[in-house]
Amino acid sequence: MRLNVNIILIIISSCCLFMSADVGCGAEIKIGVLANRGPEACKKMWGPTAAYLSSKLHGYTFRIVPLSFDEIPSSVRKEEIDFILVNPSIYVDLELSYGISRIATIRNDSSITYPVYGGVIFVRSDNPKVNNLKDLIGKRFVAVDRTSLGGWQAAWRELKHGGIDPDKDFKSISFLGSHESVIQNVLDGGADAGTANSDVFAELLRNGKIKRRDFRIIVPEWVTLNKDEFSYPVSTRLYPDWPFSKLRKTSEDLSTKVAIALLSMSPDEEAARLADAHGWSYPLNYQSVHELKKELKIDSYKDYGKIATSDIYKKHKMMIWLSIFIFCALLSASIVLAYLYRETILAKNRLRKEKETAQKYLDVAGAILLIIDCDQQVVLLNKRGCNILGFREEDVIGKNWFDNFIPQKIGNEMKELFTKIITGEIDQDKSFESAVCNKRGEERSISWYYTILMDEDSHRPSVLCSGEDVTERNNLIDRLQSALSEVKTLGGLLPICSHCKSIRDDKGYWSRLEAYISRRTDAEFTHSICPECVKEFYPDLGDHEDFS
Repeated sequence: MRLNVNIILIIISSCCLFMSADVGCGAEIKIGVLANRGPEACKKMWGPTAAYLSSKLHGYTFRIVPLSFDEIPSSVRKEEIDFILVNPSIYVDLELSYGISRIATIRNDSSITYPVYGGVIFVRSDNPKVNNLKDLIGKRFVAVDRTSLGGWQAAWRELKHGGIDPDKDFKSISFLGSHESVIQNVLDGGADAGTANSDVFAELLRNGKIKRRDFRIIVPEWVTLNKDEFSYPVSTRLYPDWPFSKLRKTSEDLSTKVAIALLSMSPDEEAARLADAHGWSYPLNYQSVHELKKELKIDSYKDYGKIATSDIYKKHKMMIWLSIFIFCALLSASIVLAYLYRETILAKNRLRKEKETAQKYLDVAGAILLIIDCDQQVVLLNKRGCNILGFREEDVIGKNWFDNFIPQKIGNEMKELFTKIITGEIDQDKSFESAVCNKRGEERSISWYYTILMDEDSHRPSVLCSGEDVTERNNLIDRLQSALSEVKTLGGLLPICSHCKSIRDDKGYWSRLEAYISRRTDAEFTHSICPECVKEFYPDLGDHEDFS
């Protein structure tokens, strides 16, 4: 009895699972399709494909929902459909914006080996003024829609590559909504040139609705195609054909079954013939369409190359905050350094002014001020010292004092004296006198007073000397001493002859009075006769003769 109950439960569970599967499969599946030729043409072209899928997937009913260019984004966003069939340009935008994914790519009649297509740029064959892209400047141009890959964007990319801006360089540009309308408008003379999907153009040629001789196809020189792979008229680079895609909400199981059914479709199927297709292929890579949109900067790529502030912040949040922290730290450090630099400059200026003031004091001083370091080099010499030597300050500073400014005959002696002074062997605050040589080679006598200076940083001693030029004073003393010496020579008792007035010198020789005085003084003699002698020795000459 218990075994029978278990069997019954298993049967009931299986029935429930089967019934739930039937309920899931019985829902209507909606396929949104771009109706670029109008709703009725869309249903006629793709209705058989919906019927084909309904027959292949038992329990599912597929229905075509024609959508205009403007209706597609809304239908996908609201998830009003389960699958969608649109041109590659619209597909890549929906893929980026709403996460749809392709499960198959249609294989058209234009390219049996590879499911691709492009755009055709054409004029009437009897239009002699347009033979290349540059000839389109200033002309009237028509296209299908701004979102149509084959009916506008493919041609726009080639125009841009050729240096043509349609909005500026065309006389006018109009979008007519369908490929047939564009082709017919050019044939009727409503526009000078137009562009349409290469598949539609080829289909109209095959069906005899248009004649090849009525058109001139404009092909840029950079577009080269292999005729074995694509034998129909085309003016642009080729792009993958329309993808059959599923929405994000659509189950993977159903999507897989639909993809298998499409890939199994034979070119002889009514669905393939009415769709002008040779069946379906695996989903192709649509990177070339992404590149087109990036180059044109349209739709999802309209801001391509521009960097949004919010995106930068999200991507580099940690780096941004770290950079801000580093910036603030550097700013604070810069402020501190600027303050310290300012204080340093002010201190240097104060020091410079103090140095200039001290230099003025040194320059106006009447004495020579000299500093010699322990290496016997001149560290400082004031203006008075420079004037006495006859050198500029920069010609003296740094030179060896004893080798350059002391007479050579006493150079070594003065060096020894300096060594004793700086080593402390001679007491400070003593004075001495020495000669210096000026620029002309003349010797000047200087009376020096000195003291020892000790550098607080290097602890190296130097000698500060204060000197006075005593050359003139010494010369004057010498002259006075010489004069005094002469005065002493003529002083004392002089032996003189009472008759001839000759004088006896200290060696016992007698000399005439004139000769004796001339040898010992600068006096010179002239001879004359005084009036008394005239009367005595020359009485006949009278009293008034002048004998001086």
